[in-house]
Amino acid sequence: MKESIMFRFLLNRAKRALQRVAAWFRQRFAPKPTLRDDGAEPIVAPAYESEAPTKAEPIEQSAPAAAGAATTTPTPPRWLTGTAKNAEGRIPWVLTPPERNYRLYIPASTIQNRPLLVMIHGCRQDAAAFAAATRMNVLADQHGFAVLYPDQSDLANINRCWNWFETETLEGRGEVAILLTMIERAVKRAGADAENVVVAGLSSGGAMAALLAFSYPERFSCVAVHSGLAPHAADTITSALAAMRGGAELDIAALTKQYWREHELPPPPLLVIHGDADDRVHSKNADQLFDLWASLNQAETIHPLPRKQQDFNATSKQHAYRVESIIAPESAPDRHDVHNTQGFKLAESVRVEGLQHAWSGGNAALPFNDALGPDASEMIVAFARLGKHFALCTLQQ
Repeated sequence: MKESIMFRFLLNRAKRALQRVAAWFRQRFAPKPTLRDDGAEPIVAPAYESEAPTKAEPIEQSAPAAAGAATTTPTPPRWLTGTAKNAEGRIPWVLTPPERNYRLYIPASTIQNRPLLVMIHGCRQDAAAFAAATRMNVLADQHGFAVLYPDQSDLANINRCWNWFETETLEGRGEVAILLTMIERAVKRAGADAENVVVAGLSSGGAMAALLAFSYPERFSCVAVHSGLAPHAADTITSALAAMRGGAELDIAALTKQYWREHELPPPPLLVIHGDADDRVHSKNADQLFDLWASLNQAETIHPLPRKQQDFNATSKQHAYRVESIIAPESAPDRHDVHNTQGFKLAESVRVEGLQHAWSGGNAALPFNDALGPDASEMIVAFARLGKHFALCTLQQ
C-alpha cells in the first residue's frame, strides 16, 4: 500500500517536471511575431456574437497628443498585443522572466480619456479565452471603454493560475508589480484615463484583483471579484489550497489596521460575485472579502453603515440570487477626491444559487462558464458605471 502511494507521488512529480520542461521549450522556441517599437502588434480579433465576420485589424493609431484633444472620426476596433516587464516582478521559484504578455482591446469610439477595464483570467484559461467567455468586448463596443487582458505564463504556474499567495506578490512586488506596469502601458496605448481604471478577475484572477485594490487603492476606481479570495488569504501553496477548500484564517481586524497604516484613502468600491455551489473556491471566501471591505470602510466612522438586501427569483434565463449592499451615508463628509463615495455603494455581494466555479452568464462552450445569468459582465459594467464613462459605483434606484 505504502509502495503504491509513493509510486503515484513520484509519478505525479515526474509528470509535473515534464510539463514544466515542455512549457519552457514552447516559450523558448515557439515562433514569435515581430513586434513594433512600442511593443504592439495588431492581431485578428476573435469572433463575438455581435461582431461582423473576423478580418485583420488595422495598424494602431496614435493617441491624441493632448488628453482633451477632440476626435470627430472614431478609429476602428482593434486588438493590440504587448509585453510588460518589471524588475521587481521576479518570483524566486518561477522559471520565466519577470514579464507577462497581454492583449488590449480598443473599441471604435470617439471617447477621449476612456475608462479602462482590467480583466484577469482564472486558472486553466488565457487572455483570449477569457475575452471570448465573458463577452466583455461586446460591452466595450457598446459603451466605449477599453479592456486589458493580462496573460499568465504556464512557466509561472503550470495551471496558468496567478500566484496571488506568493510572498513577493503579497508585498507589492512579484506579479503585482508586473500587472501595475502592464496597466500603465495599457492606459497610454488606449488613451485611457489613469484615474478611471477598474480591475476585475475570476478565481485566481479575482484574488489578484482584490490584492491589487487592497495594496494600491489609489490606482483603481472599482474592483470586481468573481469566485475569488480575499487579499492575504494565504501565503503558501498549502494555505492557499486550504483557503480555497473552506475559507481562510483571515484576521480582518489586523488587515484593517495594516491597510489604514499604509493608505490615506478608503478602498475602491467592491463587487463580489460567487456561486453557493462552488466546489473549487468555497463561498466563505466571498463572505470574508465582503466583511473585510465592510471593516475597511467602517473604520472611518463611528456610525453603522447602511445596508440593503434584495432577492431575485430564478427564471428560465438565470439562477436565483441575493444582493447585499453597503452604502455610504448621504451625510458622510467627502473623504478623498479619488474615492468620493458619498451616498454610493461601498461594497456589494451577489450570491448566486446553484452556480458552480464558473463565470455567471458566460459562454458555456468554454470551460468555467455558466450560460445562465445573472450576467456577471453586465453587472460589472453597471456597478462600475462604465456604461456612463464614470467609474464610481452609485446606488441603483
